Amino acid sequence: MAPTGNAAIPAARKGADVTASDLTPELLAAPAA
Repeated sequence: MAPTGNAAIPAARKGADVTASDLTPELLAAPAA
């Protein structure tokens, strides 16, 4: 598990397919804002 996208965001920027899930919709919307 990577808190606050510490691994997911850099991986996505390098072209990896990343799927996010969270119990709090606001946290999922934060990167899109």
